[in-house]
Amino acid sequence: MDVEDFTPKTRIKRAKFKHKILEEILNSEENYVRNLKLLTQYFVDPISQNSILNPKEIKTIFGEVRAILRTNEEFLRQLKAETDISSAFLKLLPYFKLYSSYSISYEAANIFIQNLLKTRPKFAEFINCQQTRPEVQTSLSSLLIQPIQRIPRYKLLLQELLKITDQNDNIKTALAQIETITKEINNQLRVGDIMRRMLAIQKMLVNDQPKIIVPGRHLIKEGSLQKISSSKRFLTRQFFLFNDMLMYCKQQKIAKNGRLWICRCVLPVRHCRVSPVGGDGNRQRFYFKVTCFDVELNLFSENYCNAKLWMDAISKTAMQFVENRKTLRKMSTIYDKIDDAPRNRRLLGLMSLSPNAPSQLQHSLACPLVKFCKV
Repeated sequence: MDVEDFTPKTRIKRAKFKHKILEEILNSEENYVRNLKLLTQYFVDPISQNSILNPKEIKTIFGEVRAILRTNEEFLRQLKAETDISSAFLKLLPYFKLYSSYSISYEAANIFIQNLLKTRPKFAEFINCQQTRPEVQTSLSSLLIQPIQRIPRYKLLLQELLKITDQNDNIKTALAQIETITKEINNQLRVGDIMRRMLAIQKMLVNDQPKIIVPGRHLIKEGSLQKISSSKRFLTRQFFLFNDMLMYCKQQKIAKNGRLWICRCVLPVRHCRVSPVGGDGNRQRFYFKVTCFDVELNLFSENYCNAKLWMDAISKTAMQFVENRKTLRKMSTIYDKIDDAPRNRRLLGLMSLSPNAPSQLQHSLACPLVKFCKV
């Protein structure tokens, strides 16, 4: 339906709503640029000028803030000059890719700041002083997160604008590019969350083994399952599914120095096969089996849905790994290094772990497809 088909009352209402959105874009941009200036004027510049941190540390914390400020100052100027607001977006959108770069280092910057506040009294004193200045009256973290929040805000405003603007290809084009950048930012934040969790898991592994922090590896799923031993005992084990391996651990009764998990088995996920065994008749407890070469894990969950999620996740991850290899998107993990190894190497048997297993564990990791396993 064209704009002309609406009644005069509807057109007036739409025009008012459109004006409100345009005002919101302009006013919020002015406020955003003002906050970026606060960040550079009261934090970035004095930290650099007074040598509170070295250039590398400043880059770690603030990333592309200065470049983002310059970009958005120009964007604000274009918003005020252009009669068609979408034209301003299209002119500056190529430079908004700076936000993707900023989002990559955002999580690491927060962790680094927290460490500095604990270990550098001069830095902590400076930050506290600046945050309470009358001109600032806000925290450093509140300012640093604003570039992360800004692109999704553009997306929402353009979506609203598109709803009441007919046949505007510029808005559609701008929105499509903003959505792409938003997705990139969200992906980077998600990667940061996963990496923090993997670091936490690594710190909880006894003897710091195995080393799960490997380029290209990411955590997909974790949780508790019951494992049925060869003697028919039911053992609670913590499972961790990565994009290239399946690992399960035994929990220590008493954690030492935060080390909670004893690794019992690591299997290359691309060789894992999952098959359902069955339930107990009321679709609550459900049994399933994971096989990998000559390893067979008989597992069950008290919850059918949980078991189904695990079966689906393992199967999907194994298929995805194979698919990635077929399309030459090789995973940068320890397993890729021996893909061309002879078949007999790939069929090496189990290596059981004794109570003092670190040396064997290290050997098994040096030969990545030698599986190590114990109940």
